[in-house]
Amino acid sequence: RSATLGEYYEDDWSNILPARVEPGHLAEWTWLLKGFERITGCPTGRHRSALMPSLLRYRDASGCLTDEGDRDGNVTQTTRKLWPQTELAKAWIAQAEGGEEGAAAEARQALARLQALYLNHPVRGGWHAQFDANGRSTIDTIPASALYHIFCALSEAHQVLP
Repeated sequence: RSATLGEYYEDDWSNILPARVEPGHLAEWTWLLKGFERITGCPTGRHRSALMPSLLRYRDASGCLTDEGDRDGNVTQTTRKLWPQTELAKAWIAQAEGGEEGAAAEARQALARLQALYLNHPVRGGWHAQFDANGRSTIDTIPASALYHIFCALSEAHQVLP
């Protein structure tokens, strides 16, 4: 009903309330559904198209996805990690691959934001892992776990975007 996915569940798969939503996971599911379609031939466009407006409600003024919200589309955690931005780019890339008008341009903009805000780091080859609502980096280290997300987004862009 809310076109969102909760993050935490009870043993019976009911949501632990209040339900937390991580917009980065909504974006990741959009991309995963396109991959499922590619492999199986089973259309997923309707589901992907339902997730996109939902996840976009959680963007901040910079255009980046925030880290957490509620089922009503309200942002509950204003920090913004790197990995949801890569997933947002991949979601737009999936929509571009599915033929959605304007999706390729959105994907390029998401990748440009990723470069300008997160990959523009004083350590050559480094990245910022998270920013607060004021755009200040909140983590002093460069977590290696982000490399997978960066590489996957760039690989998808290389394969799909003209």
